[in-house]
Amino acid sequence: MQLSCGQEYSAWGRIERITKLESTDVGRINAYDFYVEVVGGNYKIRISIPEEKSKYYEYAVADGVMRSLVHIPAKPIIVVDGMHETNRQVIFPAQVEERVIPRPEGTLAEYVWFAFASHSFFSTLTNQGQVMVPIWSPEDPKIRRQPFTMKVLYELLASAPGLPSRVDFLNDGYYRSYNPVTKAIDVIPLASPFDKGYTNAVYRVLTVTNIAGYSLPGRFVFTVYSSPIGANEIPFERSVVRGKTEGVSDAAPEKADMRPFNGLASVVDYRLGGVVRLSGQSYTYKYCPYTVTNGLWPDSSQLPAIKERYEKSFIRKLKAKAITDAHNNEKRRFVLCVMALILVGPLILLSLRAMRLKAGRHTKVEPEKTSSKSGVN
Repeated sequence: MQLSCGQEYSAWGRIERITKLESTDVGRINAYDFYVEVVGGNYKIRISIPEEKSKYYEYAVADGVMRSLVHIPAKPIIVVDGMHETNRQVIFPAQVEERVIPRPEGTLAEYVWFAFASHSFFSTLTNQGQVMVPIWSPEDPKIRRQPFTMKVLYELLASAPGLPSRVDFLNDGYYRSYNPVTKAIDVIPLASPFDKGYTNAVYRVLTVTNIAGYSLPGRFVFTVYSSPIGANEIPFERSVVRGKTEGVSDAAPEKADMRPFNGLASVVDYRLGGVVRLSGQSYTYKYCPYTVTNGLWPDSSQLPAIKERYEKSFIRKLKAKAITDAHNNEKRRFVLCVMALILVGPLILLSLRAMRLKAGRHTKVEPEKTSSKSGVN
């Protein structure tokens, strides 16, 4: 049921999430429009703010490499003469890394991926009870970047591309929390009967849309339940994500690639991180930064030159820092010497004066003796 190379489709609609901190909460709602394209094993997702299509978050994955972009244009500002308005130069933040699933950063793109583009992942599962990384943020926000795996029970839609129709995520009976003292994750057993494990999240396709032999979700819901840590606690719906498909097509006009944009993007590329040697020491850099103009991303043949250019810049900065540190150390030593003279100098003078006074008290000054002869010769 997998898509072969060249097979493609697209879908668009609305997605929203209700988040609660406790069972009695009314909940906070976030809603976005989504657009997704799938071409073979690659995909792209665009999450836009309703009624403001120029503001969007975009993710494109090709061969296991994800590019992401935050496209939030600046508002016009009035120039100094006050006669007309102009647009400020905006630099859009972007990122490149080796990953397939969007991070849980609040855009809900990970749920769009799960509903429309997770077929490649599920094709790797061979039996029930295999594990997967939860796509939602754990309850302890301090470990949102330190995911752990869960067992999943799943069913797939009948037709290609083999998307999930229902999935249960099974907690193993423990709560994970970051311990700032040990700087490690504490694994805490849940209260009975949940210490035996429980269903932490469920995904359900409520209606199906068929087009050109593909089965895609028409409406879906993804519910994440809270962890019952204390006695007598019952899991409640901590997060409920609902999606509604408004249109589908058997074509992908953008070929699952990033949409062109006007302006500059400041990119951090984590694929190009590395290590340099200087003066016998190793220095690590996690990524290479570069700029993309008007959506013209560098291809693989340009990456070595980008990496080499950044390494040279990185080494120059290290050398400049070494010179600055040496200068600051000399300056610090000079200041310490001056302070020492200021503090110790008067003490030395007082000590010398005291020594002179003491020496003066112990020195006896004898009067000059004179002799006179009396008598007449």
